[in-house]
Amino acid sequence: CSRFAKESGAKTLIGGPQTSTLPREVLTFDSVDFISIGDAEEMMPELVDALENNKPIDTILGLGYKKNGGIIMNPPAIVKDINKLPFPARHLLPMDKYDCIIAEKPFTTMIATRGCPFKCGFCFRGVNDGIFRTRDPVNVVDEMEECVKKYGVKYIMFYDETLTLRKENTREICNEIIRRGLKVRWESPTRADCVDEELLRLMKQAGCVRLRFGVESGNERILKLMDKRTSLDKVRETFKTAKKIGIERFAYFVIGYFSEDEKTIRDTINFAKEINPDWAMFLVATPLPNTP
Repeated sequence: CSRFAKESGAKTLIGGPQTSTLPREVLTFDSVDFISIGDAEEMMPELVDALENNKPIDTILGLGYKKNGGIIMNPPAIVKDINKLPFPARHLLPMDKYDCIIAEKPFTTMIATRGCPFKCGFCFRGVNDGIFRTRDPVNVVDEMEECVKKYGVKYIMFYDETLTLRKENTREICNEIIRRGLKVRWESPTRADCVDEELLRLMKQAGCVRLRFGVESGNERILKLMDKRTSLDKVRETFKTAKKIGIERFAYFVIGYFSEDEKTIRDTINFAKEINPDWAMFLVATPLPNTP
């Protein structure tokens, strides 16, 4: 795609995990002019302004580029206050064309927090991923309400790393949804040790229908090796509680982590059967750059 764009006379910029992990490798391609490192919301308009008005780009945070045959990497960009960012321009998207096997249409995705302080061994972490930031609960529900009233959204899929990491923030989001009488079904990723029965009941009341848990392994040794920092007993307890309350349980598992053997893989399969999630996804461990 970048080659086609370049051949059409456009400037090209590449972003995402790849550019945070292997920035110089990406910039070696002739079809790539710029890369984004970290958060891009503030970097992009600065770059566009610089290109349109022939301004210098050496002070733009989060930008990588080529100069005189060399590669220049400006410091990464991190938006510390994510409340100041505007809502996504959904009016520019073909909302009716998006589909998901587990979501009611019309649906959309949202992010209420950024970053994750945990350091699971299989997880890629960009330059800003370890900095946990939350949006104000009113700001979050404002966006949810816009999705419902302006775009007719019936279902929202949160794609935070761990939405309920700060339980009080999640409680305030739920209470704001209830206070407004906002009717929308939603789900999010979380961890088994980042929810409790009281919070789950409140989330259910506020429209949460499913939680996606990173269970990862059914073997305690592998969990410890992953640096998951939780236990199988905690997973058992949370899955039992969520089922009692009526929230669907989606479980992620990782197969083939370092030092796994047939027994540990079998332990994971057996544990998946034991906790009996409503949905399960088994992923193959991949040794990504910058992971242990």
